[in-house]
Amino acid sequence: MNAQRKPDSGFRRVIKRIPFLYSLLSALKNVVFTVKGFFGYHYGQRRRIALVYSSMRTGSTLFKSLIGEADDVSLIDEFNFLPYLGRNRYLFYGLVSSLAREPVVLLKKPYNNNPEHLKKYGCSPLAEAKKIILYRDPYDTLCSLRNLQIRRDRRRFDDVELVEYWCDCYEYLLRNTLDEEVLVVRYEDITEHPVELTAEIFPFIGSSRKEGVESYGAYEWVGGRDDISDQIKSLKVAKAKVNSREENPDLFDMVNQSTRVERILQHLDSARFQASG
Repeated sequence: MNAQRKPDSGFRRVIKRIPFLYSLLSALKNVVFTVKGFFGYHYGQRRRIALVYSSMRTGSTLFKSLIGEADDVSLIDEFNFLPYLGRNRYLFYGLVSSLAREPVVLLKKPYNNNPEHLKKYGCSPLAEAKKIILYRDPYDTLCSLRNLQIRRDRRRFDDVELVEYWCDCYEYLLRNTLDEEVLVVRYEDITEHPVELTAEIFPFIGSSRKEGVESYGAYEWVGGRDDISDQIKSLKVAKAKVNSREENPDLFDMVNQSTRVERILQHLDSARFQASG
């Protein structure tokens, strides 16, 4: 596992206050990384990049931590690859390569209700990047998201918005990955069979690791981009929490009576990866 963090630069904060200078330096940086990306892509050791797509609160931090146990996988802070869709692929490749020393790079970016990115969620800045869709029982997902927003005292979705958020996320994921080689992974399966699933996910992303894992090393998770709960810091896989109907009866009924949710779940369940061993 290669865990890296970008230093917090006071200089960068100052430069951002001077729009012209910031734009100029950003343009120069893009040129530098585009050139580095071109030569690295065509003449260097080719990085194998895997992208993890999901809604929020589906266990993407746990998934990233487990897969990062492979010695040839670079585990980096959550990298927002969505703004690079449709842009120069060498810029994206150069930026990612500069953050990762190991040959396999795992990037996760749960959809966070940004309308600008929704219609392209599931697309990739690099055609050959491996794609993984991670999902969880929608009611349990939305209970977790609702509780997180309450703890952070931020704007909270009402029940209708919660269900729409989940449906929007996975409808576009399925639409934008149609007929592609995509690994669909259910969070509950990871918590029940972590060793078996990770053992078969490693080769999919290009890792040479053969043994699966059920625990992971400490990593400096970043609040707001990673789950920083005590559970993730325990370094062990715990069974997925199942919320009772009494937790939120209205939301429970809304999820279970939605034909839209039912249709999406049918597609995800039929496509989901299950370990053979």
